[in-house]
Amino acid sequence: MAVYLVGGAVRDQLLGYPVKDRDWVVVGELPETLEQQGYQSVGKDFPVFLHPKTHEEYALARTERKVGQGYRGFECHADPDVTLEQDLQRRDLTLNAMAQDASGNIIDPFGGQKDLEHQCLRHVSPAFSEDPVRALRIARFAAKLPTFTIADETWALLKEMRDAGEFKALMPARIWQELTTALTEVEPQKFFDVLFELDVLETITHIWTSTPNCSGMDVLPSEAKMDRFLWCCIDQDVKRLQTGFERLVVPQAWRTPALWMAEGMWKQVDGSADRFVECCTQMDAWRRPDRFQNWLNVCQAHPVIGIEFSEIFKAWLTVFLAAQIVDVAALQAEGHAGAALGQAMLARRLALASQALHS
Repeated sequence: MAVYLVGGAVRDQLLGYPVKDRDWVVVGELPETLEQQGYQSVGKDFPVFLHPKTHEEYALARTERKVGQGYRGFECHADPDVTLEQDLQRRDLTLNAMAQDASGNIIDPFGGQKDLEHQCLRHVSPAFSEDPVRALRIARFAAKLPTFTIADETWALLKEMRDAGEFKALMPARIWQELTTALTEVEPQKFFDVLFELDVLETITHIWTSTPNCSGMDVLPSEAKMDRFLWCCIDQDVKRLQTGFERLVVPQAWRTPALWMAEGMWKQVDGSADRFVECCTQMDAWRRPDRFQNWLNVCQAHPVIGIEFSEIFKAWLTVFLAAQIVDVAALQAEGHAGAALGQAMLARRLALASQALHS
């Protein structure tokens, strides 16, 4: 059975990066052959199998033909007569269109190694323009490999796609997937820069009219997608942000703290215990302390906001930690109930907040 390591694993090996996921292509075989050897079929649109021991993905070599709009508008042909080169040709970028055989030899029919050497993001074939998701992917690779530049001919193809309205077929879920993955990359700013330069950033995201300032974002863990998304919402237009939430199906848990970022909640406190407690109540911090503290941590990590409002954030955290400890049972034992209990809790929080601020 002719099996080849393909795609990102080959690219990352050549770049000297750690390989996280390995994908394999099987050439010259039928699905039945893999099933007889214990591979588990998992592909819906084309033959993909899981290795019986490693559980890595093995796909039969295939070609694709455009039959409709969007990234789902393709007809796949997987057959023993499909060659490795034909399979590689359907891929997006030359640096992703390489394979490695069992002896370690690199198969590179489209110049991927040369483009790696010259730090160039280049499309494999004109079929690149048939899938609008590839605009998002090339923007994400710009964030992953920030020293790489996009080839002139690839830029020309992207502009043709834009002018033809191809990006209107992008599915919100796929936009969101590529965007949040880009936030974990080396330089997320590049993702937004590419889409902005292509003049499709607002069209695709419905949030940003210009690139958000991601400078300093690397102080946040790369896997902290929500935190990094909040960072990108600082000073954004609230109404546009809310429209984008619906368009991109942004998780509910992310929406409210993102609005706090857009509204600049830290500017709405004056340093008084009353205002700190009022804002905490407005932000539902007493019932959802983790969300509030997570938002506050992102604010404090920001190289501009965190420094300019450092004293505010310190005082706010002090007040919050002190005022959240209210003995509800004790207040009820004193006879407080209903609205009176709520008022007693507020009064107690104000007292604790004032004491914490002046201690």
